[in-house]
Amino acid sequence: MAIIYSYPLADEVTNDSWVLGSEIVQNGLRVVKNYSASDLVSFTRGFVTLNDVLDNDNESLLDAKIGDLYLYDNINGDYGKIRLSNDTFRFNNFTGGSTLYVDSYVLSVGGKMTIDGQNLTVPRIFTMPNKSGIVALIEDIVTPDLQIVTDEGSITTNPVEVGELRLSDANTSNYSTIYALADAIFLKNDQGAVFQEIEIGREGKYSTLGGFIDISHNLITGTKNRQEPNKSGTYAMTNDLPQVADNFANDAAAAIGGIAIGGLYHTAGTVKIRLV
Repeated sequence: MAIIYSYPLADEVTNDSWVLGSEIVQNGLRVVKNYSASDLVSFTRGFVTLNDVLDNDNESLLDAKIGDLYLYDNINGDYGKIRLSNDTFRFNNFTGGSTLYVDSYVLSVGGKMTIDGQNLTVPRIFTMPNKSGIVALIEDIVTPDLQIVTDEGSITTNPVEVGELRLSDANTSNYSTIYALADAIFLKNDQGAVFQEIEIGREGKYSTLGGFIDISHNLITGTKNRQEPNKSGTYAMTNDLPQVADNFANDAAAAIGGIAIGGLYHTAGTVKIRLV
């Protein structure tokens, strides 16, 4: 006679729960056995693989927690992996070598190139130029000299501010200099120890040529026009010009009046030359 037991309904299953089952031992006879839930989980786990899960449904919105994630390299026929260790993501190729790692501040590629952001105090944005080329380091950037600038483009419409402007003298291999000092512009011709200097327009008053000639126009009160004669010659000073003296009756009176021999005087409007 079979003995039938009645078991209460279980609201939940735990590892300590037991399940009734049977198995064939021999000659078709079945033996009733009790199986723990934990044993059944361990037993069935060996028959379910990741392929079985993905073949059944390879999409899920649930979180998955794993150790290392291995990715198959179909060219090399082996697996690379992604690992998280000490807050650092590490990407290893199929040989186990590190190809990339990323942490909170550092990005390293192939163990040879590292981008380090530990010195940044606030988030920064770096925009890459829309072209191909080689990235330069600060020490690789050379400040261009004037020769490089003018080789690239010798014309500009922008104002240029310099200290002195030096012009090469092809004949002497020296440099002439243009510079400003005390509201005046100087043109200096440097020929060894000899300096020829032109000073232009200090307050629009005077000019100096070579330190020897002063052309003064500080007495001019308005715009004046001067016309040069159409010939070469020597400028005369005002005291070099002959003077027509006051009215004298004759040479004797002119002599008393200080007119030198050869000097001019007039008698009642008639210009005369003192002869004696």
